[in-house]
Amino acid sequence: MIHLILSAVLLGGAPSAADSRFTLDDVYKIVGVSSPRISPDGTTLVFTRSHVDLEHDRRDSELVLLDIRSHEQHVLKSDRTVHDAMWSPDGSQIAYLASDSDHHTQIWLTPPRDAQPLQLTHSATGVEQFAWRPDGKAIAYIASDEAPKRTGIARFQDAFRVTDNAYLDAGPFPPAHLWLVSIPQRDKAQRLTSGTWSVAAGAAESTISWSPDGKKLVYVRIPNALLGDADRSVVEILDVATHKSTPLTGRMRYEFNPRYAPDGLAVSYTYARDGDPMNQANIFLSPGHGPGFDLTKIGLDANTTNYAWYPDSKALLVEGNAGTHEALWRMLRNGHVQRLQLGEVNPLGDYDGSIARDGGIAFVGTTPHHPGEIYYRSPSGKLTRLTDYNFALASKPLGKVTTLNWTAAADVHEGRRPGAPRALRVGGVQRAARIRLFNEDGVLTYPVDYVKGKRYPLVLLIHGGPTSASTTNWDELAQLMAARGWFVLRPNYRGSDN
Repeated sequence: MIHLILSAVLLGGAPSAADSRFTLDDVYKIVGVSSPRISPDGTTLVFTRSHVDLEHDRRDSELVLLDIRSHEQHVLKSDRTVHDAMWSPDGSQIAYLASDSDHHTQIWLTPPRDAQPLQLTHSATGVEQFAWRPDGKAIAYIASDEAPKRTGIARFQDAFRVTDNAYLDAGPFPPAHLWLVSIPQRDKAQRLTSGTWSVAAGAAESTISWSPDGKKLVYVRIPNALLGDADRSVVEILDVATHKSTPLTGRMRYEFNPRYAPDGLAVSYTYARDGDPMNQANIFLSPGHGPGFDLTKIGLDANTTNYAWYPDSKALLVEGNAGTHEALWRMLRNGHVQRLQLGEVNPLGDYDGSIARDGGIAFVGTTPHHPGEIYYRSPSGKLTRLTDYNFALASKPLGKVTTLNWTAAADVHEGRRPGAPRALRVGGVQRAARIRLFNEDGVLTYPVDYVKGKRYPLVLLIHGGPTSASTTNWDELAQLMAARGWFVLRPNYRGSDN
């Protein structure tokens, strides 16, 4: 709602056509990039490129191949629904998701160069996500069960009961389950799990990860398909041959993002630090049974927003917020961490399939004055921007972006700021409230026409959460307001996850 109101304000009295400043029309020209995946031989990327089609009110996508060394690009597949491409283990095929003629998302296969794609799945409800088996001869995927068909007068009864989903979601909410399809497809897909419970899907999407021998899958189980119950999430390991599923830790909630180490000697997953969901996510390592140990707590005081294993199993690549920057760390299995130097680039996204065998990393990154592009960090640490789709927008006059740091005080008992009563009555006893100082920071964007000593309006642009953070990544809303001649402050107040 706040963004809608601000957009309306920004539309009113817009700069003239002759003005070269960043405008709302420019937002629709931003080219989107996502999910860069490195081929097994480490030479080529496949990723999704997208743009807005205002005439048809949609976003169109295409799969792009990019040679890491020469930067030569080749459009592999143009389809407005294509996304989430992943190389086969031997690099001979690329699997991706796109809609079929019935508008259901399916898995498709194509060689890396100019060939007719093959539709691999024919799910009646559509595929949510997938994972190649390590031998490349099968793919596991998640799909929702079909909703019961309504007949007779029931087809016209549209009343519904409010559940733990969004209050206007009428349902039904069928559970999602794991399936297996062979390559090439010799028979129908095989159901691996069933029941009224659900594999985490949709907004609470589970990672699915194979053991190196292809005999087990690790995933997240929730009691049903209601998003409001997704906090009751537990990691389970499925024996593919017997279809028997076993809980990993014995906990009852807050477990997500499980992955097998490439050597099969550990299962990693995230769990709320100290069991408190407001503490966000730490990475745990389990030997394959039991909760294991908190790897992040040993050496990294950060909320881990994303992570992936290096192919050699010696370390994990971890993304999180550090002050007003988004950062990447290499974390060894003993908890030792090394922050990767990225300059002013803020990394975004997930990293499964984005780390080469030699340690090279492909990712989407933004800077304070440049929307998302594909970057590559070589094993030696050299950072290269491989795409420049948004160069024209980044060349416009933009507001300077800087970090502000300050110290603020609060009453520990009630979270009151200075000026509030300095005593607290507990059980009839008057107690002095304790004051604690907090180091806080935020991101300040200057007006485009800033002149030192001149007064300008200030907009306070706060993030939600509260466990989120304002960083120096590209922010079109802040730049739109800076083009209006406004200061924009995005503070990280107490409770931010950085």
